[in-house]
Amino acid sequence: MMIAPGALVIGSPLVAGFVFGPHATAGVLAGNIVSGVQLAFSQSNSGGAWDNAKKEIEAHKAEFRQKAEDAGVDLKKMRMEYNKLEAFRYTGEEDEFGNPIEASVDQGFDREKFEQLEKWMARDTELRENHVASIVGDTVGDPLKDTSGPAINILVKLSAITSLVFGNYLAHYHIFGNAEAPIHTGDALLLRCNSLGDNPNTTEYVRKQCEQWLGKDYFGWDMAKNPGFELPKKK
Repeated sequence: MMIAPGALVIGSPLVAGFVFGPHATAGVLAGNIVSGVQLAFSQSNSGGAWDNAKKEIEAHKAEFRQKAEDAGVDLKKMRMEYNKLEAFRYTGEEDEFGNPIEASVDQGFDREKFEQLEKWMARDTELRENHVASIVGDTVGDPLKDTSGPAINILVKLSAITSLVFGNYLAHYHIFGNAEAPIHTGDALLLRCNSLGDNPNTTEYVRKQCEQWLGKDYFGWDMAKNPGFELPKKK
């Protein structure tokens, strides 16, 4: 089940790099960081908020039960009595204005008793409905704060580490516009140094490197042994 998400995390930066080069991989990583951190924070905080909301509602329920116990009220028995009165509250007929007609005491509805019970049952019903909603929220919130949120942080780090491991390979071997291959021979070194004036912004930097390379017999080529060779002048 986790094969597809894992392949997406590891494969996305590599595929982007192999096809479009290291700049594409850098773009994927930047998108991972910007969107991943926001989602991780959002999911962790949202899940924690839902979990805390459930605990808060349960605390209110406990306070309400304690209040009823101190007043000598049996909530379970009261709830059954209230529901019975609620069931016989109306006769099933309507008055001249279309409003339901309330039953009398003889018909099984005691309005005074109903109003006494309603003071407790209104709060009891509110807390019960809030608790049901909080359970639904906590069912979603627990995976967000315990699993999904932390996992996205790992996703961002894993993508970055994978790209770093393959970074050098992606820089030189990709489908569109492969970068210049690393220097392995004296001829390649001379070719690099002969083109140092092509970019005026890097001429001096490349010149210093070429003088160091050619002066220390890199790749079997020593500038001291070839007095006729001169580095190109700055263009």
